[in-house]
Amino acid sequence: MPRKIDRDRLRPEEQGLDAIPSAGRRALLKALPLLLVEPALGAPSLDVAGQGPSPTGSASPLAPARRSLRRAIDKLVARRTVTVGFLGESLSAGDGASQPERTSMRALVTRWIRQTFPQARLEAINAAVSETDSLYGTLRLRRDLLAHKPDLVLVEFLRLDARRDEKAVEKSIEGILRQLLILSQPPEVLLLYPASPQGPLPVEWHERIASYYGIPSLDLGSEVARAMGAGEFQPNQFWTQPSGESGGLTDLGHRFTAERVIARLQAATQEPPSPLARTLPLPLVSDELNYGELRPIAELRSRLRPEPHWRLEATSDRQLPTHLLVTDRPGAEISTYFEGTVLGLTFLQGPDGGSFEVLIDGKPALAPLARIETYHPVRRLGTALLPGGLSLGEHTLTLRLLPDRHPKSSGQKIRLGYLLVGGQRPERL
Repeated sequence: MPRKIDRDRLRPEEQGLDAIPSAGRRALLKALPLLLVEPALGAPSLDVAGQGPSPTGSASPLAPARRSLRRAIDKLVARRTVTVGFLGESLSAGDGASQPERTSMRALVTRWIRQTFPQARLEAINAAVSETDSLYGTLRLRRDLLAHKPDLVLVEFLRLDARRDEKAVEKSIEGILRQLLILSQPPEVLLLYPASPQGPLPVEWHERIASYYGIPSLDLGSEVARAMGAGEFQPNQFWTQPSGESGGLTDLGHRFTAERVIARLQAATQEPPSPLARTLPLPLVSDELNYGELRPIAELRSRLRPEPHWRLEATSDRQLPTHLLVTDRPGAEISTYFEGTVLGLTFLQGPDGGSFEVLIDGKPALAPLARIETYHPVRRLGTALLPGGLSLGEHTLTLRLLPDRHPKSSGQKIRLGYLLVGGQRPERL
């Protein structure tokens, strides 16, 4: 005989619909045809036939439903201090907006939260870096966002990720989500998929990971395509460079995007809160990027053998350390040690930039680290990242300025910022 369950003794998250007040239950039942059932955070999805777990964990008609954002909304309603983080690239940074701190998507969403919940203490963290991908975001996440203990995080990297390797992208997004969800008080997370003037982006790269972890997402590209198809605006009204690869949006583009994000947050006020997940499932792709760390290369100088051709140069760029390690002497090199399987470098590009090579354990590094070009018509942050593949254990890193340079460069100077390392086991941190 089946065992009778005493629902009154179950925890709220075990009671299902019975734990939801009647008004909310009616709204949820009305929406059920549009929802998927969530057995547990990170539970393997069923195959289409419903016979067993999907071997890839990819989205299917019976995949776990996404978490709600209600826990973050409840903190705002309760007038608590709430930290909202914008982790992404050009859209989140406000590229193209006439006044990024007033007319960008990030600024408009922040303003709506402040006006809607005036009694809450809101801290908005701009953790966006233009023209960078999720791999760089994964490695800088601890510095730029986790230190602020966020309650709600909006993640946006798909436009640049579309130019990268699919598996590296999936590993990076999984690393971001695992770093966020493993916190003792994990934030609610919303993945944003922006529109691109180049056409549809590979949403499935991010969706595969989002589905596995039950993270909600918002396909802004589809919303923009629908609005343009309906004649609401033209490409040149939405993007600053509609025929190029720029991620810059006009003020109209930022406002349209912000309205969709705000509508998603408004919908969360009508959703039941999702139970707090205390454990993470096994990684779907890799746990190699469960964390990342940044080390100022200038500070490593004291550990290196004396090198007369290197000097320090101060910078105020918030994405670079306070001092860069600089040389313009061809053949000048430095060597240091690192322990990890993922490696990256940041540097300052500019009109007088030179080229340098990277050696790992005395051998040329794989692309894109093998040879790094720092020339660019304007000064800007440069990154070069190897998404994995190095063996566990300690490695020797050597950087050497090359004698040749870009034909348009006015000099041969390299300005080194951070050494980025991942793939080291947490107990070794």
